[in-house]
Amino acid sequence: MDNTVLTAIIAFTGVIISTIITMIINNRNNRINIGKAYKDVEQDYARELIKKRIEVYPLMYEELSTFIKIIQVRNKITFQDLDVFFDKFSILISKISIFYSSETGSTSYGLWKFIKSKVASLSEGQVIENHEELRELRKEIQKLEICLKKDLGVYIVEFNDGEKKVRLTPNYSEITEKVDQFNQNNKK
Repeated sequence: MDNTVLTAIIAFTGVIISTIITMIINNRNNRINIGKAYKDVEQDYARELIKKRIEVYPLMYEELSTFIKIIQVRNKITFQDLDVFFDKFSILISKISIFYSSETGSTSYGLWKFIKSKVASLSEGQVIENHEELRELRKEIQKLEICLKKDLGVYIVEFNDGEKKVRLTPNYSEITEKVDQFNQNNKK
């Protein structure tokens, strides 16, 4: 074989290998850039969703927290108290549930069904004074409060306060148990 042909074949092979390597590298870079673009879109969406949640969740949280305080202060709930709360709660769900995570949506719906059944089981003028029923109602409301906080990222953050380190936990049963313990200790 002639040296020129051999040189041409070697050069051509080099060009082909170089082209293949370039294509592989470009393909890899394109995948990385597309992944970055998806991440950017995802982060922008999450940022906007959190902004909107921060704007609207306090409306729901205020209603829930106020109703829990009514339960704790009065140690009883009238049919009218529950009915008015149910109406306000239903309206708020209609306004802000589009921003719920799936867990918050499920918890909210569970609370809605729970309160609806309580309202249906009571008649005008009736009062719930049973400590267990009130505790159960309070716990169901607190579950939604916790979900709202979790959606906002409250339980993701760890705070350093001087020498103390506070660990916030997303465990609902643990939190509601601590709230119950706190409430029982403060009644004594």
